[in-house]
Amino acid sequence: MRNFNKSLNISSNGKGRWFDVKGNEIHELNGALDIDISCTPFTNSLPINRFEWDQNKSKNFKIVFISIPDMTYKEVKQSYTLIKDTIDSREFQYKSGIYETKIEVDINGLVIAYPGIFTRHF
Repeated sequence: MRNFNKSLNISSNGKGRWFDVKGNEIHELNGALDIDISCTPFTNSLPINRFEWDQNKSKNFKIVFISIPDMTYKEVKQSYTLIKDTIDSREFQYKSGIYETKIEVDINGLVIAYPGIFTRHF
C-alpha cells in the first residue's frame, strides 16, 4: 500500500516571492506567479485566465511545478500560444521544456481537453 502522508506547505505573496513553512524565502522560485500541479489540468487555467490573448502570439511564464505524489517543487518555464478562438472554446499550444501539446479550454478558461491526460465530459 502506498503512503500518501507527504505534504507540502509553501506560500506566495502573489507578487512572485515564495516561502517555506517557516517563512523562509525560496529564492529559486522568485518571479513565478502561478503553480502547475502535475495531477490536474486545472492549474493550466491560471496563466490562461490572467491575460487577454491575441491569436498566434506566445506568452512565456515562470511556473512553480508541483510533482504529485512525491510533493516536490521546482521552477519551470512554460509558454502558451492561442491558436484557435471560437465562440465556445479556445485552443492553446502549450510548451514546457521538450513537452508540447494542445490544450482546449471553454469560454471560462477551464480545461476541456488535454490530450492523453484529461477530457472533461458534459
